[in-house]
Amino acid sequence: MSLLTNKEKDLLATFREQLWLKRQIEQLEQDQTTDKELEELTIPPEATDQHVEESIAEYKRHIDSLRTNLDMLYQFNKSKELVQEKIYTQHYTTNVLYPEPSDHQQTELNRQTQDKLKERDDLVIELVMLIRELNQINKKLDEIHRRIMAQHIKNKELQMKLKEQRMEHVSAKEQLAGALKSQQVNDALKLEASIVRSMLGHLIDESEVQWMYDERWLQVMLRIGEKIDL
Repeated sequence: MSLLTNKEKDLLATFREQLWLKRQIEQLEQDQTTDKELEELTIPPEATDQHVEESIAEYKRHIDSLRTNLDMLYQFNKSKELVQEKIYTQHYTTNVLYPEPSDHQQTELNRQTQDKLKERDDLVIELVMLIRELNQINKKLDEIHRRIMAQHIKNKELQMKLKEQRMEHVSAKEQLAGALKSQQVNDALKLEASIVRSMLGHLIDESEVQWMYDERWLQVMLRIGEKIDL
C-alpha cells in the first residue's frame, strides 16, 4: 500500500518531469556551447605545424576542463537527488509517525491550551497583587526606620542635655559644699536637685522614651524618685 496520496503522486511526477526537462535544457545549452567552441578551434588551411600542435594542446585542455565540469555537474546532480530523496523520505516518515490531529484531538488540544492560558493569567494577577502588598510593606518598613532614626537622634540630644545638667549640678554642688555647710545651703541644694529631677523627668516624658521597657531609663526614673541625701 502506497503512503502517497494521489495529489502527492501527481506533484512528485510533475517535479521529476521538471527536473528531467531542466537537465535536457542544460545539456542542449552545453552542446551548443561546445559546438561553438569547436568551431573556434578549427584549424585554418594556412596554419603551421606549431599552430596545429598548440591548437591540439589547447583542445585537450578544453576537453579536460569540460570533463572536470561534467564530473562536478554529475556529482552535484547526484547529491541534489540524494538530498531530495532524503527530504521526501523524512517528510513521509514524519507524516506517518506524527499524523495531523483529528478534529476532536484539535478541539481537546485547544481546550487544554485555553485552560493553561487562563491558569497563567490567574498566576500573573496573583503575582501583581503580591508585588503591590510587598511594596506597601516596604513603605511601612521605611517609615518605621525613619521614626527609629529620629528617636535615636532625640535620645542623643537628651543624653547631651542630661550630661550638661549633671555637670552643672556637680559643679554647683562642689562649690556650695566647699563654701557653705549651713542648713540653708542644704535646703537650696535639695530644692535645686528637686528642680533638676523634675526637669529630667519632664524631658524624658517629652522625648516619648518608653522608659518602662528600657532598663537604663527605668533605672534613671527610679533614681529620680529616690530620697535626696546631702
